[in-house]
Amino acid sequence: GAADRHPGDRARRRPGGRRRARGGTVVTAGAGSLLRRIADGTHSGPFALLHRPESGAPDRIDVLAGPVDEYETLAGLPLDEPGGDDGFELLALVPHRQIGERGFDHVDDGTPLAGLRITAQESVPLDEVLAALPRSADHPLALRDGGFELDDRRYADTVRRVLDEEIASGAGANFVLRRDYSARLAGWSVPAALAYYGRLLRRTSGQHWTFLVHLGDRTLVGASPERHVSLDEGRAVMNPISGTYRYPEEGPEAEGLLEFLADDKETNELFMVVDEELKMMSAVCADGGRVLGPRLRMMAHIAHTEYFIEGRTALDPREILRRTLLAPTVTGSPLESACSVIARFEPEGRGYYSGVAALVGRRAGERTMDSAILIRTMDIDRAGALRLGVGATLVRDSDPMAEAAETRAKAAGLLAAVAGAADEDVSPPAAKAGHGDRLARLPSVREALVRRNEPLAPFWLTDPGARSTPRPVFGGAPRPDHRRRGPLHGDGRHAAAGAGLRGGGPPVRRGLRAAGAGPRRRRPGPRRSAGPRPREDRHPVRGHRAAPGAGHPVPLRLPGPPGAEPDTGPGPGPPPGAQPGRAARRRPVRLARTGLLLQLVHRGRRHRRDPERPGAPRHGPHRPGRPRRRGARAARTRFLLRAVPSGVGDDQERRPCPGRPAHRPARPARLPTARPGSPGV
Repeated sequence: GAADRHPGDRARRRPGGRRRARGGTVVTAGAGSLLRRIADGTHSGPFALLHRPESGAPDRIDVLAGPVDEYETLAGLPLDEPGGDDGFELLALVPHRQIGERGFDHVDDGTPLAGLRITAQESVPLDEVLAALPRSADHPLALRDGGFELDDRRYADTVRRVLDEEIASGAGANFVLRRDYSARLAGWSVPAALAYYGRLLRRTSGQHWTFLVHLGDRTLVGASPERHVSLDEGRAVMNPISGTYRYPEEGPEAEGLLEFLADDKETNELFMVVDEELKMMSAVCADGGRVLGPRLRMMAHIAHTEYFIEGRTALDPREILRRTLLAPTVTGSPLESACSVIARFEPEGRGYYSGVAALVGRRAGERTMDSAILIRTMDIDRAGALRLGVGATLVRDSDPMAEAAETRAKAAGLLAAVAGAADEDVSPPAAKAGHGDRLARLPSVREALVRRNEPLAPFWLTDPGARSTPRPVFGGAPRPDHRRRGPLHGDGRHAAAGAGLRGGGPPVRRGLRAAGAGPRRRRPGPRRSAGPRPREDRHPVRGHRAAPGAGHPVPLRLPGPPGAEPDTGPGPGPPPGAQPGRAARRRPVRLARTGLLLQLVHRGRRHRRDPERPGAPRHGPHRPGRPRRRGARAARTRFLLRAVPSGVGDDQERRPCPGRPAHRPARPARLPTARPGSPGV
C-alpha cells in the first residue's frame, strides 16, 4: 500500500539547547549576518540559498558562501577528512555531461562540474529571509524575445521519430526528450535574482529544493520537485517521480485526478523509472533497497506520482553520486540506451539540465548528503540570457502533442514568477496547490494509489529484514563449469540489480551465456530442440559462449536452472514499442521463480495440463491450424511481476500435482500476476 511515513529527513532536537537541521547546519541565535551582506550587496562572492523542506528544516533557509572551483571527476570533489566539525562542506553542481564517467554517450558542451567549498553558512528562518530579500518593485524583471527553441509542431515531430525509430524498435522502454525555453531578462542583476527567488518561495509548493546558486558568471535558480539521492546515518534514499497531471485553468479536480491515477500510460511511466532506480540502489545498497509508496506530489500547476526507495549503504557520497548518474526520470530506461538516444536527438548539450545539485556535509562524524535533480531550473548568465530546459517522458503510447503541452506546463511555474505581483500577494497557483493537497487526502484518491501496487512484486515492497531467504538458484555442489549453468547478465548494472536478492541468499556470478540471435529473431535450424547444444554454441575464446543481441525476450535453447521451481504466469509480453494486435498478445508461459530481476532463462511450454489425463498436455487456447509453441523461452521478471525469490512464500502449503514426476518439486500456490500491457524493465 501507500507509504504511511515520509522517508525524507527531519530536523531533530539535540542536547545542549541547539537544534541541528539534518545535514549539519548549526542554528544559533543571531544568525542572518551572511544573509544581510548578500542582500545589501556587500558580499560579492559566490553564494547559495537553499530551501529544503523535505530534508532540512521546512521553515528555514540554508545560506551558504565560499569559493567556487571546477573539477574533472566526481572523485576529485574535495571533502574533509573524517572527524571534522559538523556542518556543510561542499555544494556540487553536476552537469549532464558528467555521465561520461560511466562511459555513456553524451554531447560534451563543456559545462563544468562546479563545487562551492563552503566557508560560511547559517540557517535563517524563512520569514526573516523573505523580509530581508530585495523587493520586486525595486528590481523588476521582464522577459524579452522569449520562446521555445523547438515549437510545439517540431517538438511533436521529434517525439514521433523517437517513438517510431527507437521505442518501436525495442531500443528502450521510455526516453525523456528535452526542449529549451530561451529569453533575455531585462533588468537582470544579483538583487533582481534575489527578488525573483523570494517570489518563487511564495508561489511554489511541493518542491524538494527551491534554490538560488550564484557562481559569479552564471546563476542557477529553480524549484526542483525531485530528490536525486540523499544520505543520512548510513541510509540512502532515492525518489523516482513520473506521471504528470496538468491542472485545468480552474485548478485540480477530483474527477481529473482519479482519471490520471487510472491511466495506464502514466502508471507505466512510473513503474519503468522505479525499475531503473532499483538497479541503481542495488549498486549502492547491500540489501538492494525497499520501495515505499506510491504518493502524490501536488504542486502549483501540475501533480506527479512518486515512489521512494531506501536502503543501507557504507559508500562515500562521491561514489554514490557516480553510481546513480543520471536519474532515469530525466533520461530514460535503460539508461545507457537513453543516453545514446539523447545524444542523437538533442544536438545541443543539456548543460546542467538533468544533472544534480548535491549538498555534502557531516554530522556526528558521519557523512550526510542531500541532492536535487536539476530540473525546473533557469540557467542565467551575467547579461541576463536565460535558458530553461524542460522535458517529457515518452513511452510507446505517448501522444506527441500532449507531450509538448506537458513541457509547457512544467515551465509555467518558473516563468509566471518572473514578472510577479506584489510581494505579499498569494498567487492563484498557490491556492490551487492547497486545494490539490485536500484532494490528495480524499479516500477515493488514496484507494486509487493503493490499487497501483496490486500487480507489483511484494519482494521489493517488503522490509529487507523481513524477507525470507531464497534457496540457491543452482542445486548441488559447485562444479567446474558452474558459471555456465544458468542465466547471466551482459550488463553489469543489471547484475547489480540482484544485490537485494544477494542480501538474502545466492551470490551473483558474472559470465557469458549463449542467448540466441537477438530480439524477435529465430535461430536457424529445427523449430524444436531437445535441449542446448553446448559444443555448437561454444565460443572459440576460452570456451565461453557467445551472446549476440541478448537483452529483450529472445528465443533460447537453454534449460532452466537446476532446482528452480516453476510457476505459471504471464509471458514476456510485447517488447517496448509493440503495437496492439498479434504481436502484443500475452501468452502464458512458465516462469522459474529464481528471483532474478531482469531476464530469466527457462524452458516453457505453451499448453495446459488436462486434468482428466494427468501429466499429458492438451492444446491450450490458440488459433485453429496453428501448432502449439514449445521450447525454450526467455521471460523478463520485473518490479511489477510477482516473480520473486523462491524463499518468499515458502511457508505456503505445498500440494502435490497429479502426474508430476516425483523428482520435480510441487508447484507452490500461484501468485497473482501482472496485468496485460504492463511495461518491462
